[in-house]
Amino acid sequence: MNKRNILVLSSSYPKFSGDVNGVFIHSFCKSLTSKFNIFVIAPWENGIAEEENLDGVHIIRHKQFLWNVNFAYGIGIEDKLKQNRLLYFVVPFFFFFQMLEVRRVMREYDISLIHAHWLIPSALVAVFYKILFKRKIRIISTVLGSDVWSFNKGLRKKILGFAFDKIDVITAQSAPLLEEIIHLGYKGISYLLPLGIDTEKFKPNHLNNDVRKKHQIKGFFLLFVGSIIEGKGVITLVESMALLKKRNDNFKLLIVGAGNLEHRLQLMINQNGLENHVEMTGPIPNEELPPFFSGADIFVLPSFSEGFPLVVMEAISSGTVPVVSDLSVFADNENRDVLFNLVKAGNAENIAEVLFKLMDNPEQVKKRKDSLRKFAVENYEITIIAERYAIVYEDLLEHLT
Repeated sequence: MNKRNILVLSSSYPKFSGDVNGVFIHSFCKSLTSKFNIFVIAPWENGIAEEENLDGVHIIRHKQFLWNVNFAYGIGIEDKLKQNRLLYFVVPFFFFFQMLEVRRVMREYDISLIHAHWLIPSALVAVFYKILFKRKIRIISTVLGSDVWSFNKGLRKKILGFAFDKIDVITAQSAPLLEEIIHLGYKGISYLLPLGIDTEKFKPNHLNNDVRKKHQIKGFFLLFVGSIIEGKGVITLVESMALLKKRNDNFKLLIVGAGNLEHRLQLMINQNGLENHVEMTGPIPNEELPPFFSGADIFVLPSFSEGFPLVVMEAISSGTVPVVSDLSVFADNENRDVLFNLVKAGNAENIAEVLFKLMDNPEQVKKRKDSLRKFAVENYEITIIAERYAIVYEDLLEHLT
């Protein structure tokens, strides 16, 4: 039986094997290649292939502007627009070039279903394509957080409302996200269906000491993985380390990632005498992250806004206790008492207090590893998630009119 062709749109995707940009979307696409031919359209920039096959996924990359501009990669489109309003001039060109590539690929490969990751810009491009070229296609969109929380007011809310009318199915990473899109006016089919992770890659390894040895970690191993930007709460996190050190200095925090606040964080580390307690590693390829997660005692993500980040799933799958902000995505989770320790976003004193209590009860931290792991395998395993998405795809294609 011939496999059907599916087009995936994303504003972030690995630029090469081992790149961290949009790696979770690539993992998701790769998990579907046994049942479908997956084509991905993502942004191009200088130095990367315009078209290639990576792990069985056919990737086509489009220009972002008239000349080389890195609009999509790194800290993300929303944060770049906040930093430099001149980049708003790039937006229509980004849409235009993505649209051109969508039109070409849809025709060339006879594709009838588009899966857009993020409502804006990807799902909006798919909707415009459907309207302008009057194609009988199906559109499924996965909402990841920033595309909802940043677009739920004013003109941006109206843009979402316009897109909602043409989207056949929306899947959400978390229940609060699902509730929000319904609140914003989406009346179509919707599912709570996270993208999933490879639980065989991210699993406990009680014998793993390599990361501890390399980074000279002798006490509690605290871990942050994410973009070094304001929205991730990294400034507050370092402030909390200075407070924690006064009560218990037997720890080390590794901050894994890159972003526009790296220099400021390093200054804070030096000014607070935290050189032996906080280390910035820079970005680390996803393939090399498992020993960090399995080696850590506590994963910390004090963000100001989230969908349901894959890094939290990876921590849970590795049996590492997650300390996360009291955002609705975590606080309203029916399994929150099993999965999370909640802290107040932006409150360094509270973060330090929660971490101190956990460090003061190491046996309790160890006991939670098995239950965390069990939950991840049952709920986040990517092969199971891929089967569920395959059913959604097949149903949409079967009822194509």
